[in-house]
Amino acid sequence: MLPLLLSLFLYLNGLFSQSDIFNARNFYGILSVKDVIIDGEIERRLIDGTTSHGTQSLQPNKKQIARSYYRANTGVAFALEQLGRKKQINAGIIGLGAGTLAVYGRTGDNFTFYELNPNVARIANSHFTYLAQSKANIEIVLGDGRMSLANELSTKGSRQYQLLVIDAFAGGSIPVHLLTKEAFSLYWKHLALDGILAVHISNSHLELSPLVGGLAKYFDKEAFYVKTVAEYQGHHDVEWVLLASKTTSLNSDFYRFVGEWPRTDADTILWTDSYSNLLSVLR
Repeated sequence: MLPLLLSLFLYLNGLFSQSDIFNARNFYGILSVKDVIIDGEIERRLIDGTTSHGTQSLQPNKKQIARSYYRANTGVAFALEQLGRKKQINAGIIGLGAGTLAVYGRTGDNFTFYELNPNVARIANSHFTYLAQSKANIEIVLGDGRMSLANELSTKGSRQYQLLVIDAFAGGSIPVHLLTKEAFSLYWKHLALDGILAVHISNSHLELSPLVGGLAKYFDKEAFYVKTVAEYQGHHDVEWVLLASKTTSLNSDFYRFVGEWPRTDADTILWTDSYSNLLSVLR
């Protein structure tokens, strides 16, 4: 029995090792690129510790289809569809991951990604094709997203984004400084009058909806909670909150996908640069 178990362990370990495509380590942590098989289809994943930060199908006819947190019918996909009906899109995204959102870019669109970890940028360019095959103009700004936005505001003025995406909260340790009153004040200064602020709040450990709701209330903005339920194996529930000025006109189709807030205290929490409390958002 023991030799059989040992053989099985070595076999499974071999399979796992074969799926490990690339690893990188620096001050910000350990990143891995893994190929996994889901329903007979090979999918490439960018893993930071135990958290996925983007996936891509390796099937040629599916490589440029957004997956995971950014797939069709998610909040950020709705926001891009909404904006794309009106004009070319000027978008800022804090958190690059595998670069998945670049797949939505069209000719004439401008997508600026703000990424703290230089290894993430290298991997997104070398092991995934979302950035290289995007039709949009792609810019990557390395460094802390909030600090980069503050520097741009002081040196160049507002970027006038139609869409600003804050996507840095999927892991167990979140950058609190991106979720404060002062941070959101900066975001609004970089948004156009009819712009949309999209905050990705999917997190296994933290319920961030009342915090983002509280920030929306403080700044007198409309806030829409959009939850996309997993439909297939390998998918997972995805939660986004979209914020916009009360004068922003949204397509009527959009409201069909807006859900009920998961907590009754949906707008009661407010963090500042001098005060935050993770216990208040624990699941």
